[in-house]
Amino acid sequence: MKRATKKSTKPRQLYLFDAPPCTLDDIFKWLRCVPRMTPDSARAVQYVRSYDVINKIRDAKKDGSFFDTIAEPPTFTPDIRHFL
Repeated sequence: MKRATKKSTKPRQLYLFDAPPCTLDDIFKWLRCVPRMTPDSARAVQYVRSYDVINKIRDAKKDGSFFDTIAEPPTFTPDIRHFL
């Protein structure tokens, strides 16, 4: 008799045109994980454009690492901040 394999309880997401959605909230959450970057800074717009953040978020959502990446934004101690 064959043993049943354990199936994932998390349903697989299907995206329209094979591209996961990237919302403004996703971009803000991503920016909070970047050292010395706040979503409301003038540098944030340039960073999003220059480093192709939207496609990075889509790729992270496709491979399932997006929510692990933004789960806990890194904390920086005051003695390390001058190196950043």
